[in-house]
Parts: sequence; structure tokens; C-alpha cells
Amino acid sequence: MSEKTLFNYLKKSFFTGAFKTVVVTFSTLIFLPLIIQKVGMETYGLISLTMIFGGVVVFADFGIAKTVTLLIGRDEDKSSAGMIVSNALVINILMMGIIGAVLAVIAFLDAPILGEKLQVSRDLKNYIILVGFVLLVIMLLNNLLAAILEAKLLMHYVNIGFTISSVAINAFIYAACMMSDSIYILLAAPIASFLVVSFYLLNVIRVYTEVRLVRPDVKQIRGMLSTSYRFLNLGLVNSLIIPANKYVLMLVTGSSTALGVFDVALKIALIANSFLNSIAQPLFGVFSNMAGKKNEIYKIACRVSLLLFVLYIVGCLVYYFVGHYIVRFIDAENVQELYRVSLILLFGVGFLSVSEPFYRALLGAEKLKAALYLKLLVPVVNISFFSVLVNTVDLDRISLAYAAGLLVSSLAIIVYVMVCQAADQK
Repeated sequence: MSEKTLFNYLKKSFFTGAFKTVVVTFSTLIFLPLIIQKVGMETYGLISLTMIFGGVVVFADFGIAKTVTLLIGRDEDKSSAGMIVSNALVINILMMGIIGAVLAVIAFLDAPILGEKLQVSRDLKNYIILVGFVLLVIMLLNNLLAAILEAKLLMHYVNIGFTISSVAINAFIYAACMMSDSIYILLAAPIASFLVVSFYLLNVIRVYTEVRLVRPDVKQIRGMLSTSYRFLNLGLVNSLIIPANKYVLMLVTGSSTALGVFDVALKIALIANSFLNSIAQPLFGVFSNMAGKKNEIYKIACRVSLLLFVLYIVGCLVYYFVGHYIVRFIDAENVQELYRVSLILLFGVGFLSVSEPFYRALLGAEKLKAALYLKLLVPVVNISFFSVLVNTVDLDRISLAYAAGLLVSSLAIIVYVMVCQAADQK
């Protein structure tokens, strides 16, 4: 890949990613206060509860999405994409069948999967589980579709798709709470937004790629699993940590209001991270197509990371001074908690993007074991801080522990890659 081609691709990915962040920010600032004002933070917390299931999408994915991106990127004659995707779809369907069966048994036995302290009816608990499972299935499909486009260096279309999703989810939830007082309709509203994205990504793949489904190959499926399980380990660490913290918060407080505050604060931090990540996000697809070019990969990672660090510092300083006004606009009843928790999460989640170019360099070089160990620092530090901060308010305790895990892991990734590169040059 020439430097000009790389620059043009990163430019398109950045601008669509930045556009996504701007649109999501305005969508959140417009709809979220209206939704919370209409239904209250407690009910909003129940909506957030259904989204916890979507957080386990990486476990259900079994590392297949990253494997698809890697294998398509490494396919020299570019003729095996259809087979790779078809095999991946078979694996995803099998995983969904297993998870669906487990959740059905849990619902039948009335096991306290949502904790003992949550005060809702059994029917509503089962409905939350059902909606969560449907969201998980759709998100799994969208992950696979996004992986195809990333491998084809079409990440800018994925950014557009996620922009549509973020706006649609807020709009559909608001429309649902305005049209009906039914909690059941309200909880199901996010399903529509993710389906819209599915149809969009499918259409982009149909128009801009040659990828089509073919008859799966059992032998090749086994080969994909041998690669995917390594990405699975990474995926579990990366993606389960947020739903795990939400789940623990729900267990220790039993308060959907506390969960709602944490979710809104996390949205603010993730919006900031999304803007920074729009620069680094397409790099895995790029690095997957640059096998054996370690020096080039390292130089790109360093330049992008330095830019991200400057933007991270500026963003944190700006939010420190204006954050109070932002959270007051979103929810005037929980201003202090929202500002405090969002600022804590912003420091941790935002710095994650600074290490992202180095992390994607590790993935592109297939140093998956090193990447796994470095990412394992997140839950290790998270649990350690959670255990130490026993005298801290539960909401702050969860937030500080999570942010600390991200900061330590991100620093370790940057240092590790720089040390390895220095050793390779000697």
C-alpha cells in the first residue's frame, strides 16, 4: 500500500469517524435529556440493563470478526472472502444457539441472573433477557458485516453505519416513550435501530464488494477456530469489562438509577473516545495488509498515537471546565454524580485511544499472546482497585476501578511496543 493510498484511506476514515462523533454528540444532547425527563433515570437504567447483554457479543462472536478481517486481508488472490464469511456465519449461528439455550434454561428456572435486589416482576425480568438476546444476535451479525468492510478498507462506511445506529437508538427510544407508556415497548425500541444498521451494511457489502455467501467448508471452519480463539481471549477482556462493571454495580446497589447515571457518564466518555478512535480505528485493516513491514507499522503507530495524546489532553481540560454545564443539561437531578463519574471515566476511557495504534499494531503483527497479557491488566487492576476502595461510594468505586485498569493497561501497551521495536532495531 502506497503512502498516498494509506493517507487517503485514513483521511476518509477519520472524517467519517469524526462526523459520527459530532452527530452522536448532538443526538445524545438532544434526545437523552428528553428521554430521562420523560421516563426518569430509574426506567432509563432498565433500558441500559438490556444493553448489558450486547456487551457479551465478543464472547458470542468467538473472535470470528477479527479473524475474518485478518484472513481476508491476508488472502493474496482475494478470492476466498466468500468462503471465509460463510464459515464465520456458521460459527456465529452455532454460538447463538448455545447461548439461546442457556438463557432459556435460566429463565425457566427463574435464576437471579439480574441480581436479587432488582425490584421488578418475573415477567419483566424474562422480557429484559429476551430483548437482550435479540440485541445480541443482531449485534453479532453487524460485527461480522463490519469486519468484512474493515478488511476491504471500507471502514468509512462502517462509521456511517454506526452513526445511523447511534442516532436511531435515541430517536426510537424517544418515539417509543412518547407514543406509549408501556415499558415493554420502550425496552424493545433499540432493536429497530440495530436492524436499520444491518440492512445498511448488507447493502454496502452488496454494492462495493464481491463478497457473497457460498457453501461452508467444515475443514476450513476448524482452521478458523484455531485462529479465532486467540482473538476471543482478547475480545473477552476488551468487551466484557464494561458489562461486568455494570453488572457488579447492579448487584451491589440494586439501583437502576445508579446504573443509569453510570451509563450516561460512560456515554459521555465513549463519545470522546470515539472521536479520538476515528483516527486509529482503521489501522487494523491497514496493518493486516502490511505483513512483514514492522518499521512502517511502528512509525505509523507512533505518529498517530502522539496526535491522539495531544487531543486527549486538550479534551480532558476542556471537559474539566465545561463538564458541569453539559451534565446539567442532560439531567439536572444528578448533576454532581454525573459530572464526577463522567470525568473519572473520561480520563480512563479517553487514554485508551492513545494506546490504540500500538494495540492494533500488535494485532496486525499477530502478536496476540502479548496483546492478551497486556489487556489482562484491565480486569486485574480493576478488581484490585475495587477491592481496595471498600470505603468509597459504590458508584465512584466502580468508576475509579475501571478507569485505573484502562490507564495502566494502555501505558503498558505503549511501553511494550516501543521496547520491542527498539530491541528489533539493534
